[in-house]
Amino acid sequence: MGYTNIDVAFTNPQNPKQTANIIGLVDTGANLSVIPKKLAEALGVKIQGYQMVKTLNKVRKMGYTDVKIKIEGREGIFRTLISSREDDRIIIGVVPMEVLGFEIDPINRKLKKVKIYA
Repeated sequence: MGYTNIDVAFTNPQNPKQTANIIGLVDTGANLSVIPKKLAEALGVKIQGYQMVKTLNKVRKMGYTDVKIKIEGREGIFRTLISSREDDRIIIGVVPMEVLGFEIDPINRKLKKVKIYA
């Protein structure tokens, strides 16, 4: 199916001036989003807790925090995992995508706005 990269803004909910506009990879196999430790530090967000997470290769303990995620004008605050690995990509998981009303068009590898149902 290929990769789908999107423009996304991550913001510290406690300090809206600390924002990073970047390109993230949408991973339809990931529930939560993942940012590298270096980006978390740049945003000034702190680890709020830890949880065990199943990754592609293994189960690992990862820190998490709340981060505001904005995609195409839609935004919300979401639990976001913080990776301690330097080479990790910025991953956008399906939870923020669905809550914000997006899905992936796998043919065109673009976002598609969808209705949000209660």
